[in-house]
Amino acid sequence: MEKPTILFFSALTFGHVLSGRTEAIGRAFAKKGFKVIFVEFPISLKGFLRSPIRGNIRQFLFPKVRIREQIIVIPQIPALPFGRFEFIKAMNRTLVSLWIRNVLTSIIGTNEISIALVSTSWWYPIIKHLNITRVYYDCIDDISVLCNPRDFPAYKKWEEKFIKTSSAVFVISSILYERVLSINLKQKVVLLPNGVDADGFKNKAENFPIPEDIVSIKKPVVGYIGGLSPWIDMELIAYCAKCLKNWSFVLVGPVTSYGIEKGVKNIPNVYLLGPKPYKYIPSYIKAFDVCLIPFKVDKMGDPSDPLKLYEYLSIGKPVVSTAIAQIKKLSDIVYIGGDKDSVVKKIEEAYKKRNDNINNRCQYALQNSWTNKTNEMIKQFNL
Repeated sequence: MEKPTILFFSALTFGHVLSGRTEAIGRAFAKKGFKVIFVEFPISLKGFLRSPIRGNIRQFLFPKVRIREQIIVIPQIPALPFGRFEFIKAMNRTLVSLWIRNVLTSIIGTNEISIALVSTSWWYPIIKHLNITRVYYDCIDDISVLCNPRDFPAYKKWEEKFIKTSSAVFVISSILYERVLSINLKQKVVLLPNGVDADGFKNKAENFPIPEDIVSIKKPVVGYIGGLSPWIDMELIAYCAKCLKNWSFVLVGPVTSYGIEKGVKNIPNVYLLGPKPYKYIPSYIKAFDVCLIPFKVDKMGDPSDPLKLYEYLSIGKPVVSTAIAQIKKLSDIVYIGGDKDSVVKKIEEAYKKRNDNINNRCQYALQNSWTNKTNEMIKQFNL
């Protein structure tokens, strides 16, 4: 029997520097022989120019469907400017709907799709105008992480509609699980935390050299991979760096919240290396002695399930984290700190015991492979 086409509606562009869950799951489905169509999230010209790693301006202004790793990627037409006005937002949504319908017809002969997986509620007004038989909502974070405060009421309304109308809802954490049920007690909710391509990640770490911009940084190195965003506790990083003056703190990733890096910028043992192509991320983690997850324990950070946790563990690195809910369950393989002083102590402890428990860390990452996550989705899709 021919496998169905699955449409992935993402919160990012394909190959984004913060390559995420939707793209990883799409790759895993493609490897299993499904036809995968990845729909990129639209951005304005202003957003494109502000992007930490920009693509080709011509490709942005004149988008063309492309194929990447057996995945059909539908790029978005540039969003109209002045998107803060409601009538411009409505026009953008209409244009995106028409664009997707036309592209689907041109590449597969129809705009009728049996299955769609949606990772941000922004897509709700678009999807209701498309011919999709079954829609599954993948709740990948708290809404506040995925939109600016001005758009929060709209995103919240759309998410509630997804939760009430989707064939099922996948969630990454127990907090989000309870939240979905509080909106629709009858909804089928599947707890499906994040994962990693454990073997691929480890192979890149072993076969790629340590990058030049980190190889000469003084050891020991405490490292963080990911965006510098509002849910990252920059005060905690600054405190740890000042307490551990003979250690180096290396932050690899884009600044996604303007000015958030100012509190650490002038600390001499903190190194802001900026965004890097995702394929090189394993090489940077390899250079870390201790890996850090400095998430705030608040409404943005606490419901999360950091992808970087699985990436760190896949290479067997010791991990120190704040006490967010999803990680508190992993005290046997993660060093969990409460207040700032305890995080400092956990960093020192993790370094001393860095060669202990490596196999257990790697095994946990293997158990949470994207292949296993995809198998669970296939079961829920009844395929």
